[in-house]
Amino acid sequence: MSTTNFYPHSLPGLTDREAVIDAVIRACHAIDVRDKALWDSAWSTTRSSEVSMPITGRETIKGKEAIDALFGIASRLDTHHMTSSIRAWIHEGGETASLTAAATNQHYPAGEGIKGGTERAFIAGSRYEVALVREEGG
Repeated sequence: MSTTNFYPHSLPGLTDREAVIDAVIRACHAIDVRDKALWDSAWSTTRSSEVSMPITGRETIKGKEAIDALFGIASRLDTHHMTSSIRAWIHEGGETASLTAAATNQHYPAGEGIKGGTERAFIAGSRYEVALVREEGG
């Protein structure tokens, strides 16, 4: 799969709660379609040192640079991130929000994911627990 500009970085008319969910879905989808600009649109541009990503069974990845390194690795694979059981809520004042979700993520060596039946797949179950902060303009 190649990088495209098909996927918009923001969707018009979303409620605040929908925008919270969209940020997480955008990050997952960006890996699957290898779209770095879409990936970047899901992360803070003003608080990059505060960004962190806990990964089930591993240490928390801290800082946008480290998170971008993860994108660099994962985007070389054929992946499918399926996110479900999403719960999102806006905190009082509307400037912060939280989200929890379950995910099943399939990872295949490049070019093998579309073949099916490969034994070289790595399937991971994850629980996302995300804290979000509204940035200017959105």
